[in-house]
Amino acid sequence: MNTSLRYEVGQKVSDYQTVFDFSEVGGILRGAEKCNGSGDCRKLDSAGGTMCPSYRATKHESETTRARANTLREILTRDKDKQNPFDSQELYQVMDLCLSCKGCTSECPSNVDMSSMKAEFLHQYHRTHGVPLRSKAFANITKLNALGSIFPVLTNGILQGKLTGDLFKKVLDVAPSRKLPALASTTLRSWYQKIKNALSPTPPVRRKVYFFCDEFTNYNDVEIGKKQS
Repeated sequence: MNTSLRYEVGQKVSDYQTVFDFSEVGGILRGAEKCNGSGDCRKLDSAGGTMCPSYRATKHESETTRARANTLREILTRDKDKQNPFDSQELYQVMDLCLSCKGCTSECPSNVDMSSMKAEFLHQYHRTHGVPLRSKAFANITKLNALGSIFPVLTNGILQGKLTGDLFKKVLDVAPSRKLPALASTTLRSWYQKIKNALSPTPPVRRKVYFFCDEFTNYNDVEIGKKQS
């Protein structure tokens, strides 16, 4: 019982500079060490709750919050000589299927905030390897949809076409079985503006109702937005 422990005699803990503020828990390494190995992240659907959706899908220990926390702790503790200690393919693999649902933040007995630690890890990892095209594309999906909506029929033909669609999915690392989202023939904002201009003058409104139009409702799921309007 006194071997292979987390801490060794005289072990020094590094203080890593991070973008997120982990000072409340003593730094990102201490945040990972909050995991006590209870295994609540291995709960199945029958147990209720959210945590951990990737484990529920695969049933692999490597997809649990516990595995991610322990791998992060091990890498940051052992790889002190690397210029970028976050540059670890093993760590990237265990973090990859984390959905950042934040279920662990509320359901883990230790409240391990893996979603924040994953975001920090990806930032540090990309400092060495660069931001992949996939991430750039999804990060700028609003701008791309706005550009594609100028000629939605042409854009949909390219995205939904067998050859061109498969090529886009391969370049963006999207599962071949998935379909790229199609653009609506008109945006929700354009439709609403036409309806608003067509209405006859109405009496002053006593109360205001704010309707949130997100990027997907505006460009992809316009019909849902129309029903809500």
